[in-house]
Amino acid sequence: MRTLGVFIKREWMEWRRLVLGAMLVAIFLFSLGLLQINRGIAHLNEKFGDRKSIDLDGFNFNDFNMDGVEIHIDDENYSIEFKNEGEIDGLERGIEGLAIAYGIMLLIGFSLFFGLSMFIGMFYFSDSIYKERSDNSTLFYRSLPVNDHVIILSKILSGALGVLIVSLGLGFIYFVFTQLTIFMIGAPLSSLAQDVLNRFAHLDFFVDLATIELLMLVWLLPVALFFMLISSVVKSRPLFIATGAPILFMIAWQIIVGDTTLIKPIFKVASEIAQVIQGEWTAKPGMFGFSNDVELLGDFTKYLFSLRSAISLLVSGAFYYGIVSFYRKNIPTS
Repeated sequence: MRTLGVFIKREWMEWRRLVLGAMLVAIFLFSLGLLQINRGIAHLNEKFGDRKSIDLDGFNFNDFNMDGVEIHIDDENYSIEFKNEGEIDGLERGIEGLAIAYGIMLLIGFSLFFGLSMFIGMFYFSDSIYKERSDNSTLFYRSLPVNDHVIILSKILSGALGVLIVSLGLGFIYFVFTQLTIFMIGAPLSSLAQDVLNRFAHLDFFVDLATIELLMLVWLLPVALFFMLISSVVKSRPLFIATGAPILFMIAWQIIVGDTTLIKPIFKVASEIAQVIQGEWTAKPGMFGFSNDVELLGDFTKYLFSLRSAISLLVSGAFYYGIVSFYRKNIPTS
């Protein structure tokens, strides 16, 4: 295990610039977004800052009565008074609905960042073995008293951990961005938004997101190992060949045979993940109760030990056997 840890650290030292670079680019872009938001808020404050309330078509945003609900807004906070229980239930459902919408926004953001991380991972997996073959550094590692499986496993684990770290790291930056945006809006809207966020079960949601990303990584592992297999065989342009050759083959198959059977698996994983999330979607306004946290998703752990995961690991095992075989042959790149 210690030797495996050393080789994983070696992979990190070689690829840390790409990981940290992605984080820094995300921070820079989100900072630009915050700057634009701050300018917009400053413009609104300049336009309406000298008013105690805003009146639109007779609807006053300072103090008003509406269907038995009295809402009072001042410069720092807001208060809501009810005349009967029906309005309390309506407010409860409204806050739950906003919390659910907030969770959907986070889920979409994290999903997009996982896709971006897998895209970055394509570069790593396609270059993981080819790079050492091209500069002959593989000869040095082969001369060490280290099993070939340790070297290959270190690359697989490094790539998998890298995808998860980049995805969750970008997602965390996105989460901080949303919190800073709410903070910059200022009272009383930020106070109202904080009440919505307090109803949201953040820890449970983030654990579910991490489980979903781990599940997607397991189901997409054959794709990653296919890129590594190409990296151990070709003599040039492993990324181009790993992506272009299957696409070209499937297009030719569809034209010659007229069958789309080989094309469907490309989109099948995405549709299966969507079906899993839909199946575990538990959030509906009005189901949580006024004092309970809003939890959007159920338990995804069972899918990690499903037949679908087992099939994915079996296919990955076949690719792994091919990787080890070609790695030991050390096919020259020139």
